[in-house]
Amino acid sequence: MSYSDAFLRDLLNDVKTVAVVGISANPVRSSYFVARYLGLKGYRVIPVNPGLAGQELFGELVYPDLASVPDEVDMVDVFRRSEAVPAIVEEALERWPALKAVWMQIGVESAEGRAMAEARGVRVVENPLPQDRISAAFWRAADGRVQHRHHQLETLSVAGGLCPRPLGLPRDISGPPRGGCAPSGTPFQPDPIAPRGGQARLRYRRATRRARRT
Repeated sequence: MSYSDAFLRDLLNDVKTVAVVGISANPVRSSYFVARYLGLKGYRVIPVNPGLAGQELFGELVYPDLASVPDEVDMVDVFRRSEAVPAIVEEALERWPALKAVWMQIGVESAEGRAMAEARGVRVVENPLPQDRISAAFWRAADGRVQHRHHQLETLSVAGGLCPRPLGLPRDISGPPRGGCAPSGTPFQPDPIAPRGGQARLRYRRATRRARRT
C-alpha cells in the first residue's frame, strides 16, 4: 500500500519504543536489518520471538510474546505471516491500550487486523512500498536537513550491509554499526554482517561503485 511522506514522518516522529514481533537473530533476515536500523535511528527496539526468548538482541531481552513485555510500547512491527496478524493486534491492544501504531512489513496484509487497530484509533501501515520510501521517511524524522542523496546512500548502506560515509553529516546520525564506520573522506568499508545472496551482492557492488565516484 502507498502512504504519504507526511503520514510516515508523523508516525515515526510520534513513536519512541517499537516491539518487533518475529525478529530473527540471523543478520541476513529482513527483521534483523529493520530492527538494527530502528536502533541506529534512536528508537528503542524490544525483540519478540518465542524461539529466542531469554536471549539478548541489540542490548534488549527477547520476550516470548507481547503480553510478557513489561514496558510501554508505542508501535508493534510485525514480521509474521498475514494469518497471524489478527491475534498479534488483539494481544497488542490488550497489553497497551494507548498503542499508537501497528506496522506490517512488506508482504504482510490483514484486513481484520487493520480494522481492529483502526477501530481503536491506532495508525496502521500495511504492506508498505519498498525500502527507499521508508528510508527517506526515517531520515526526515531523524533530521529534516538530510537531502535525497543521503536518503539514497542510507538505503544502500542498510540494504547492502555497508557503513555509510558521513558526507558532512554528524557521525551520530547513522550511529556506528558493528565494526565501526570508515572516517570521513575514506571509501566505504564492508560491514562484518553484510548479507549474502544475489540481490544483496548486487546492491553491495552498486553502492561500492557509487562510493568510488564520490
